[in-house]
Amino acid sequence: MEKHEYVQALHRETDALLGVARAGLDLPVPSCPGWMVGDVLAHVGQAMNWMREIVESRTQSALRNDPNKHSFDWHRPGVLDWYV
Repeated sequence: MEKHEYVQALHRETDALLGVARAGLDLPVPSCPGWMVGDVLAHVGQAMNWMREIVESRTQSALRNDPNKHSFDWHRPGVLDWYV
């Protein structure tokens, strides 16, 4: 896969998750027993924010994923804005 294809896939899948989240954060995720859409959104958003920080800082050393810094409680208002 070429770089532009990865970027396109990232945008496509990010938009797809956002669309499902807009339909209902409390919908169950059958492939992840016990998880709701909001849980997946928070998990993916945390990973994306962590990776964004790595790219923006151009770090040359390991950057620990700090869940307190990158996470967002999906029950709070504004989670969809945080994710985007």
